[in-house]
Amino acid sequence: MKQSCILCFCCCFCLSTALFGQEKTPQNDFNTALHLLQPEYRNPYGIPSPESVKKVLDRVRNYLETETPTQVIDTRSGEKMDLSAIDSHSGLQRGAFRLASYEWGVTYSGMLLAGETTGDKSFTDYTYKRLDFLRETLNLLIIKNIDYAKIGI
Repeated sequence: MKQSCILCFCCCFCLSTALFGQEKTPQNDFNTALHLLQPEYRNPYGIPSPESVKKVLDRVRNYLETETPTQVIDTRSGEKMDLSAIDSHSGLQRGAFRLASYEWGVTYSGMLLAGETTGDKSFTDYTYKRLDFLRETLNLLIIKNIDYAKIGI
């Protein structure tokens, strides 16, 4: 009887440790259908309100306004100068981004769409102001026979 109790105890002990020792297989896209997986986002996502989207768009526009200046400077002194006084020592005031590049064409398109979607004219004005500035600057460079690449366009 004593031996059968010990034998029973050993069997139960071995089986229970085997059961508790099994690890749960983590779910991933290899062993579970994607639509059954729960995302683990660090930030709570949801449907943004139109007001929250507009707030972000305004913040982006304000940042871009400061980082894409429409000003010509004297490269020797760094002083701002009138566009009509442009010469071979002129340059575009530097910001974080160039006004004329493929990427900025995409940005201009996005700003026009933001203006159309929100009805806020400041987004379209951002694009028109920069494109008008580039047009006026290039026209003066052509008239004065100055290489546009030297001033940073």
